[in-house]
Amino acid sequence: TIDKFIGDAILVFFGDPVTKGNREDAVACVSMAMEMLERLDSLRTLWRERGVARPLNVRIGIHTGVCTVGNFGSEDRLDYTVIGNGVNLASRLESNSELNQILISEDTYLLIKQEINCEKRDIISVKGISHPVQTYKVMELSNSQTQKDKMLEKEIPGLSLSLDPFELEDHDAAHQLLSAALRRLNPKSNE
Repeated sequence: TIDKFIGDAILVFFGDPVTKGNREDAVACVSMAMEMLERLDSLRTLWRERGVARPLNVRIGIHTGVCTVGNFGSEDRLDYTVIGNGVNLASRLESNSELNQILISEDTYLLIKQEINCEKRDIISVKGISHPVQTYKVMELSNSQTQKDKMLEKEIPGLSLSLDPFELEDHDAAHQLLSAALRRLNPKSNE
């Protein structure tokens, strides 16, 4: 759920109104963040080619925990949002992250560590949280099958390729199209 835009920040949460379970929601959240960084990296390249000198950078913080979700406010103004210490911790993780990186809490790390490689980072103290928080930097997907399911986007002069295995409906048509493209690249193989 995209909750709100706060200045130059986006608050997104998983698990409401629909959850797939803590582990699945955590993996989906971190995977989404990784895809966002990849897409932003390709956009930065495109913008640089078009003369935009100053790059757009992001920081991402992710925490898994119990929060209060619902309509908050008054009769005049009601907001569907999420509040609680978990939201505060995610915000602090974001501000402690390096540019174009994802920093997660140990609670999230314990749920995703089978699917996503992470590097242990600093322990941070967060106002409002009574204990220090171990942080982890998200590195890469660890499951080779998950790598195959990732979106592939590449662009070079004369060729533009965008493949999203999750959205692909007709695998046979895709195979025929790619085969035809390969035959055009290597006309001698048609003889």
